Amino acid sequence: MKLFRSSKRQTDSFDLRVYVVPEEDEDYFCLQVDLLINGSVGVGLPTDLVELEKALDSPGEFFIWTCDCGAPGCAGRFKGIRVEHLNDRLSFRDLDASPQLNFTFETYWVRRTFQETLKQGARLAESLKGKKLVSIPDQNRKFFDTLSVFDVS
Repeated sequence: MKLFRSSKRQTDSFDLRVYVVPEEDEDYFCLQVDLLINGSVGVGLPTDLVELEKALDSPGEFFIWTCDCGAPGCAGRFKGIRVEHLNDRLSFRDLDASPQLNFTFETYWVRRTFQETLKQGARLAESLKGKKLVSIPDQNRKFFDTLSVFDVS
């Protein structure tokens, strides 16, 4: 019996996890999104959904991972992620990693996951209506009905 291998290049798994945590010693909650690659949290930094949305629309360099405050440089991210669009695939090259990390994702799955995450985040924000809720990083407020972290500090 002859075995055949698929000629399609294997892709990395892409997932987004949205969750709420209480801020220690404060009276507010934080809504945060983590990017999981192959089941593990990317680089352990919050995901900037505004940058990710731009990366879904066009190739270029984006700061998808950032600091809690929203400034990538604060978290040591100075070069970003180079994103290339390759037919039905997205290629991410983490320019800040040494050695550089390369990932390839199915474009359809990334777009679908992004949209589902926005819906899930909106439901979480709605469930905490009446409580102080901020987005981490702050620029994710574009997608969720939350306060600015600078308004509650």
